[in-house]
Amino acid sequence: MMRRLSFLLSGVALLAVSWVATAAEPFVEGINYYRIASPAQLAPSTDGRVEVVEVFNYGCIHCFDFQPVLDAWSKTPEARKARLAYLPAGFNPLFAVFARGYLVAEELGVADKTHQGVYDQVWKQHFTVQTLDGLADLYAKLGVNKADFMKESNSFAIDAKSRQALQFLQRYGVDGTPTIVVAGKYRITGDSAGSPEKVFAVVNYLVDRELARATPKT
Repeated sequence: MMRRLSFLLSGVALLAVSWVATAAEPFVEGINYYRIASPAQLAPSTDGRVEVVEVFNYGCIHCFDFQPVLDAWSKTPEARKARLAYLPAGFNPLFAVFARGYLVAEELGVADKTHQGVYDQVWKQHFTVQTLDGLADLYAKLGVNKADFMKESNSFAIDAKSRQALQFLQRYGVDGTPTIVVAGKYRITGDSAGSPEKVFAVVNYLVDRELARATPKT
């Protein structure tokens, strides 16, 4: 009887320790964020900042709604610890058109300037896009030369970047947008964080943890 009681008490103690360890962490792996099985960054970090990637698509209304949340975070002191990048997701034929268009804009050096404008044209002005030619017309409204856009969209460089983007999507295990990937290791969504507005609380936690691990212990 005493041995059984001792065993039960040991089990309770282990559960208590486990609970305390979990309680010490504000976010839980497998609930608030997910570890990526084959981690990889879009680009190597050269300045000590942690890569934070938004997987998005202009054809996604949730991405349009999420953009102000991301913009607000990007102006915070926490965001200075991170290097923000974008990965366009081509889940279906229309998304593939928008994804290729973003890569073209990036190659032409106008992605930052046109990013919000594309969202606004699609979701505020209801500009209909079904083909690359139609998307080139949209970018032309934002000041991008249509001939340059179409020439670049058919280049080998964009073909290669499109394949690479798809490989990263598969590697990250992304099945919806918007999704945030931190350090190429962790995947976060509005659902996992609790809401879109809570996503960057999880991001900040993971960024700080990555930086702490990279700091040599004395």
